[in-house]
Amino acid sequence: MAIKTQKGRDLEEFTARGRGTPSLRVGELIPEPDSLGEPSTIVLLRKDVRNQLRQTQSIVLPDGTEASASQFTEDGNLKNTENSATLAELWEDFVGPEARLEIVLPFLTELFPDKAVSIFESAAGLGIEAAALASAGYKVTANECDSEFLALMNARFTRLEVMGLIESVEATNWRDLDNTSRPGANFGHVMCMGNSIAYEHRDQAIRKIVENLHYVTAPGQKLAIDERNWPMILENYVKKMKGLPMPHQSGAPMYNGTNVVGDPVAYDPKTKLMTFEYRRADIECEMKSKVGRLVMCAFERDQLLVHLREVFGRENVQCFSDFTSLPEKESDRHQYLGDVKPGFLQYVCTKPA
Repeated sequence: MAIKTQKGRDLEEFTARGRGTPSLRVGELIPEPDSLGEPSTIVLLRKDVRNQLRQTQSIVLPDGTEASASQFTEDGNLKNTENSATLAELWEDFVGPEARLEIVLPFLTELFPDKAVSIFESAAGLGIEAAALASAGYKVTANECDSEFLALMNARFTRLEVMGLIESVEATNWRDLDNTSRPGANFGHVMCMGNSIAYEHRDQAIRKIVENLHYVTAPGQKLAIDERNWPMILENYVKKMKGLPMPHQSGAPMYNGTNVVGDPVAYDPKTKLMTFEYRRADIECEMKSKVGRLVMCAFERDQLLVHLREVFGRENVQCFSDFTSLPEKESDRHQYLGDVKPGFLQYVCTKPA
């Protein structure tokens, strides 16, 4: 089986020349320098993943643990929420709900001043924003398609005594919110927060999701959607792989917990998929800590924004970074993002009436 490097050369060639040893570790460094004199990174192509799974039913991940066939999708990608129960268990401590709401809730209530207009939170996760908005008097439909997160969301609503304030709880996959699965659905405002759209890496599918979110947003109302500052994350990951000093990588204002840490451990430049691992920071021995994994697409700068502008209209999309309005001029916006390096980017899209 041929395993390709970033330069597209077979690992078998390196082995024959005594420069490397065949490995199935995703993201492992080998001593063959690239054009900049830096080590290349082994990247398992999806077809290689499929072939290897047929032979051994497992692949070694960067931390040395084995990933079984059940952890991969049919097209050879790691599932977005591998070991979802562990990830869900860690997520509240990673997010830090109280600190998150101190920043996010004022932004949302200013964005949605009319409480009579319903809100559809399309990827509610633990239901942090949904519970807060319902408590503030908004009509909220909380949607979460992951069964582990859905269970924790319902438990949160019960614990906070807001279940009776929630309009409804749904489990529709937000990738499928088009008119074939939800005929005539117009909720009012729509939210897709917490970097949820990055679970999809195919550009055509990303466009379809944006169109679906546009469909369920009522005319004259707004979609609030966000993404992480992926160029910054990728830049820091490359520094980490090269052994260079890496600046603090803020996940604020969305991720504010201190007991759980999450870091990128692998990146495939062909698919732009980045694997993150989440584990408790207070465990004395790291190997004893449960690990949750997420596989997300490291979007190129403005990749999502281009789709939003084309679907909603350029003049109907406002850009924010960590909930602060960005300059309208493209060059000024890019300069600001390069200088400030925010953790998240938000987009507010108004659907024409």
